Amino acid sequence: MTIVIFRSIDSHVPSDLSIVILMVLQTVLGFAAGLLCARCANLAREVRRLQDSRRDQIRRLRSQIAENDEDRALAVRTATLAERTRIAREIHDNVGHMLTRAIMQTEAAHVVAQVAGQEQSAQRFCEIHDTVSEAMTLVRKAVHDLKDEGTDFASQIETAAHGMDGAGPLRVRLVNGIDSAPAAVSRCFATAIREALNNTVKHSQARNVSITLRDFPALWQLCVQDDGTVRRSSAEAVAMQFIRPNDSTGIGISDIEERARALGGSAICGPYHEGWRVFVSIPKPASGSETTQPEKGAH
Repeated sequence: MTIVIFRSIDSHVPSDLSIVILMVLQTVLGFAAGLLCARCANLAREVRRLQDSRRDQIRRLRSQIAENDEDRALAVRTATLAERTRIAREIHDNVGHMLTRAIMQTEAAHVVAQVAGQEQSAQRFCEIHDTVSEAMTLVRKAVHDLKDEGTDFASQIETAAHGMDGAGPLRVRLVNGIDSAPAAVSRCFATAIREALNNTVKHSQARNVSITLRDFPALWQLCVQDDGTVRRSSAEAVAMQFIRPNDSTGIGISDIEERARALGGSAICGPYHEGWRVFVSIPKPASGSETTQPEKGAH
């Protein structure tokens, strides 16, 4: 009887042990699966991080390449403009002076021949004088063309727009929609910008100034708009400054209008939208012609 009981107990022990072992294995496998899932999630995050880092590096490299290309193009253009200016100066200082001396010599020889009664020689000197004068005209035109091409429009406007940086809390926003324009137009716009900013800083309570240049099919436009009103204590001084263009405090509205008219354009300056606006419009020359009207202060 005792033997039967022990056999019965022994027969049940392996079954319970198997269940315990299976439960332990299940727990271990579950823990291992959890670790594996966590590891896979970490690896996925690392892959995404590496992909984002790679894309960021590619973007930075592309941006750096674009900046290098822009710097290289700017350096080439600056060197080209400087070389054109140098050539124009050399032609003006050397060839121009020599031709001027030749013109004076032919004029003197023509007078001497006329006084001596040598009409044939006088006629020859007159022909030489006309030829040299024509050459001088062509050289002068070439010099002006080189100077005009040597004027970097964007650079002049950028310099004029930021000429008041550091003079106070004034914020200047420049939107330049003009790639290039004749030198006379560039000087007119740059002068108008400088004068407008100067008056804003000295006589206005403005905090923001917007400078907008637009390129239309038939004309160029400049608009300088600030958001400040003129101080009461200086309103009269500003009015007198604008009425008297020769005042030492600035060129004034009259000079801005005169520069615009010299190029066939117009200028409107005055209060606008609770601020002050300078609006200049310059027509483009007809096809095949050039802007040859004299500019104030040009030689």
